[in-house]
Amino acid sequence: MNINEWTVSNDTVGTWQHYGVAGESTRYIGQDPWLNSTILWESNKTDSTGGTYEGGWGQSAHPTIDINHLHRNSVWIYRITAGVGRFLFGVNGYNTANTEVGLARITDSVTETNNYFTSDGSRNITQQGSWLLAVGHVYPYGHTGTTMHVDSGIWSMNGTKYASTTADYKFISTSTRMSHRAFIYDGLEPSRYIFVYPRIDCCDGTQPTLQQLLRHQTFHATMNFGLYNLAIQCKDVVYN
Repeated sequence: MNINEWTVSNDTVGTWQHYGVAGESTRYIGQDPWLNSTILWESNKTDSTGGTYEGGWGQSAHPTIDINHLHRNSVWIYRITAGVGRFLFGVNGYNTANTEVGLARITDSVTETNNYFTSDGSRNITQQGSWLLAVGHVYPYGHTGTTMHVDSGIWSMNGTKYASTTADYKFISTSTRMSHRAFIYDGLEPSRYIFVYPRIDCCDGTQPTLQQLLRHQTFHATMNFGLYNLAIQCKDVVYN
């Protein structure tokens, strides 16, 4: 994922496809969880209609994955207002033709499309004014376990689990690409959230640990208010 495409602007930018009506995704310079200046993506409901997208993104370019490794998706989220919009954090799986083929649920190996790690964030994220890290995992093809990863969930910066997510997945035999999705849906009143530092990590021994993501801005690379996701060499890898 190339978040260097983010600019100070509204709605779709580069391969980051805006979800919602015009003006419901806004990017501007603000402070990240460690009070550093960077580009933030705000979801800000502007219409009065429920049952619709309210800002956030999907991707038109889907990063290549290795089905033999665990992958971790994450994004920082900050709730500004107490509106009822639901935070949806999801993933899609694609084949070599870039056709959506879905992912298998970790609990029963049933393949489905339109996959979400969490889709009821209105209850999961009731706290306003604090950064939280949402984390979900996609296991290698052929994985036989049926329990979610211990690091999956919504995390406070102090390393405590703020809320649980609802699903993890695993790759199917035709998986070659995967997308990252984070957006607000179904707000019936003004709902404002901020996102920053979305990333997909291939857990091959080079990825930062969850605790490193939570505690150190170093692992979220910045460059001229543009952002990249980089492979970072780390020794303390957690694989479950």
